[in-house]
Amino acid sequence: IRMLTRFPGIYLVVKLHPRETNFESKLPPAGEIEERDPTSWVTYVGNDIYSPQLMKWGEIFISIATGAVFHPLKLRKPVLELSYAIGFLTVLARYLPCADVRSRDRLIELIWKFKEISVSEYSAYYYDQDELDKFISAFIEGENQSALDTYVNFLRNV
Repeated sequence: IRMLTRFPGIYLVVKLHPRETNFESKLPPAGEIEERDPTSWVTYVGNDIYSPQLMKWGEIFISIATGAVFHPLKLRKPVLELSYAIGFLTVLARYLPCADVRSRDRLIELIWKFKEISVSEYSAYYYDQDELDKFISAFIEGENQSALDTYVNFLRNV
């Protein structure tokens, strides 16, 4: 959060996990983030805000191994899976390599690319459309078998 708000013109909305009980105490107060660019801001929201509404509104989504980002994928919006923040390769990172962010340097590079070019313009070629279509078909829509079965098979083969 601190790193992202150092970029100019970032409006960051952080939605807390519904089962997290102590997460709020670990977050920096929104208005007191050190070294925050004056044109950037962060807002924390809870479960009273409906996630799909945020996803329609948002432009880029950052994930740490959560299925909540499947909705933006269906909307063909960029998702950055922070593999460097966890100790394993997620299904998203495995099937959509462009979404797999394995270092802070790569995250910084991607944020600057999205800042340089309009998000909608960069989004048009961010994903390999065949890979994205296959992922949506297999893991979201469950075209060949149920999406849950596809996910279970993925876990068994990891």
